[in-house]
Amino acid sequence: MEKLYVTAELLVQPQYIDEARLLLTTLANNSLQDEGCESYEILACTTERNRLSTCELWSGSQAEAAHWQVDHVKTTVEQLKAFLLQPAVVKKYNLVQNKMFSG
Repeated sequence: MEKLYVTAELLVQPQYIDEARLLLTTLANNSLQDEGCESYEILACTTERNRLSTCELWSGSQAEAAHWQVDHVKTTVEQLKAFLLQPAVVKKYNLVQNKMFSG
């Protein structure tokens, strides 16, 4: 089964950045318990304090699709909507090549 990488970019209303970070941290911790979730990272933009991204790695598209049906995901997505300046941009990727620096 081919692994699936999922990113989400979120532009948060500046006054809600702390709340959004807390929600995303909780989402990541809960998602790591979901079957097929291999990694879930939260990234903060270095030039725009209110821009956050998530980067997820799933064992396959079925596991990722099931993730969206779990209550903790549905609840968090709804809560996050109130903090965003625009809808989140979610993109899904398959790995083309993996080269790691072995220094």
